Amino acid sequence: MECDPLLDQLKTATRQLHNRLEARVDILNRLGSLQAYQQLVAAFYGFYVPIEKRLDGVGLKQVGLDLASRCKVPLLLADLRLWTIDADCLPCAVALPELNSVPQNLGCLYVLEGSTLGSQIIKRLLFQHLGVDETNGGAFFNAYGDRVRLMWDQFRQVVTQFAAENPQHSDEMVTAAQQTFIQLERWFDQTLDRSDTVRQTGDDRQ
Repeated sequence: MECDPLLDQLKTATRQLHNRLEARVDILNRLGSLQAYQQLVAAFYGFYVPIEKRLDGVGLKQVGLDLASRCKVPLLLADLRLWTIDADCLPCAVALPELNSVPQNLGCLYVLEGSTLGSQIIKRLLFQHLGVDETNGGAFFNAYGDRVRLMWDQFRQVVTQFAAENPQHSDEMVTAAQQTFIQLERWFDQTLDRSDTVRQTGDDRQ
């Protein structure tokens, strides 16, 4: 793989924030019960709904990214509906990173797409601990199926090309990635471990 200075810069600039977020969410602990896992999915839904609405699909398409094919809200909704969780009752994040330009959008997507890439480990743990896969509540963590690496490589190529053609926007992209991690962590602080986060309209399928 070619050396990619911007992606290396993004990784270095967000490493501490990434590690802090992972420690805050504590995925392994949340796979100990279906209820804790459902709460996690609900929290992701509350962040992805507003963030995907804010991302500029037209601007991203102009640089070679099809945002519609990368949206996770339909997958999160599928998981929630399977458990008869009323998504309309779930809170959604208000504080978001600034997403007013293509580089800011790409910086945000670096975090979201990187999360999807990392979900390859989570989906295996999810099945081992709870018996959940893409058919029974794990659609979000199984996004892209066997095309995860291909989708990441396509994203990486777009970022690399954009940075090569617009080096003046690299810092803007890095700042957006950092802000995405920060706002996501703040959102989890507000929502995780609250008993009223997940509201169901039917039976709790423990």
